Amino acid sequence: MTVTWAIELDGDPAERVRAELLVAPFFQGERPLRGAAGRIDWRLGGLLSAMLARDAFDGAPEEAVLVPTSPCLRAPRALLVGVGPRADFVPKTLRAAARRAIERAAALGAGHVALVLPAESEGGLPAERAAAAAVIGAGEALEERPFALRLRLVVEPAAAGRARLALAELVARIEMQGVAVRLASPDPAAAPAGDEDPSLPRHDPRIRPPPAAKLPSLP
Repeated sequence: MTVTWAIELDGDPAERVRAELLVAPFFQGERPLRGAAGRIDWRLGGLLSAMLARDAFDGAPEEAVLVPTSPCLRAPRALLVGVGPRADFVPKTLRAAARRAIERAAALGAGHVALVLPAESEGGLPAERAAAAAVIGAGEALEERPFALRLRLVVEPAAAGRARLALAELVARIEMQGVAVRLASPDPAAAPAGDEDPSLPRHDPRIRPPPAAKLPSLP
């Protein structure tokens, strides 16, 4: 059985993005939270800041925090994934964070995931490199546990064109047995406004990992 992996780009602010699970990387030791994590915290009335004050999390690599966000965000749940210190942030850091996020999405049965890419001014990575790293990380998770994934990458509108060109080249190079990948149309009318995409099958926990697959290496 072949499952479909669809990749989309979205330029909306984090709190307006539609998905079953909203993923936001955050840097270690940053106070206050910035970027998407800061916007989520604002919408949640400082919940994340309160958790930081209690040392519930810090943003270290491998760290992840799942919080309910409904009705404050359009996504009912948010997953904050630590990426370590800002000074050490590189494409492989984001790739690892994306892989962990998709692994957790599979465990949660969330087939529609929005991953916010750090802004170029925040993470220091060009949008095209960040998008490629996130997609490769997601692909690595799908190698281990394939499921029907609709991955929405949230990028700055000004950088969306560059990110799409990079992904168009990358998607053409991805070879995964049992998983079909496509880059969705940039036309908003081409996708449903809600959380469900009728062109994608639902998550099926009975699907087992396929044989060895190939993913491009990071530049």
